[in-house]
Amino acid sequence: MFILDEVICTNQATTISFNGTPTTNATYAWTIEDNAPQTGNTATATWATTGQKDVTLTVTTDAGCTTQTTQSIGVSDVTASTIADQSIILGSSIALPVTAQSGLQGALTYTWTPTDGSLSCNDCINPQASPTQTTTYTILVADEFGCQATDNVTVAVMQENILAIPNAFSPNNDGTNDVFHINGANIAEFTMAIFDRWGQKTYETKSTNLNEGWNGLYPDGKTAELGVYVYQISVTFSDGKTEFAKGNVSLLW
Repeated sequence: MFILDEVICTNQATTISFNGTPTTNATYAWTIEDNAPQTGNTATATWATTGQKDVTLTVTTDAGCTTQTTQSIGVSDVTASTIADQSIILGSSIALPVTAQSGLQGALTYTWTPTDGSLSCNDCINPQASPTQTTTYTILVADEFGCQATDNVTVAVMQENILAIPNAFSPNNDGTNDVFHINGANIAEFTMAIFDRWGQKTYETKSTNLNEGWNGLYPDGKTAELGVYVYQISVTFSDGKTEFAKGNVSLLW
């Protein structure tokens, strides 16, 4: 007697239409579960909750004859969530499990983005993420009725704290290895002191610039002698951890 969708999603409006043979001067009264009463040969309805909802149409002729028909419509939705934002060390992986449900227990499909190859699968419920840079992943879950939900998780990629110190340098202004300086990852600040074989301090600095270092000159500007020098270096990493290193560096001309 009237046309009604089989299933819709929550908060999705649907139009219900009388499809019988109209009778002159007949009246149409709609009783729609969780919606206000309506009149006319069409009605609209929206549901905020899931389940089977009843729709009743009462047709009354001008002679007072009444016909009533009730049909039901399924209302579904999808809920989906993954884990909270995470941090990993570069080169490691983390699982991204999803918890999802269909309001009408419909079959679910899973679609992950981005499809950049950093996920072990892009259509599964629990992929392994192995990003090489900080990445925000989005999961879209859909049920067989077309209802959808999304969630996001950002995986921040961190490098391990690294302090790398060369064992030689040649300050001959050839543009290669002219300065004794440190390298590494996550270094926020460092101090460096250089001593000659007699224990005389030849260089000292405190800096946040990893390219800053000793150019092979004494404090008075004279060229240091070829040989082995002792360094003492303290670094503070961006996570607040510290490291101290002491060793030898060869000055080569």
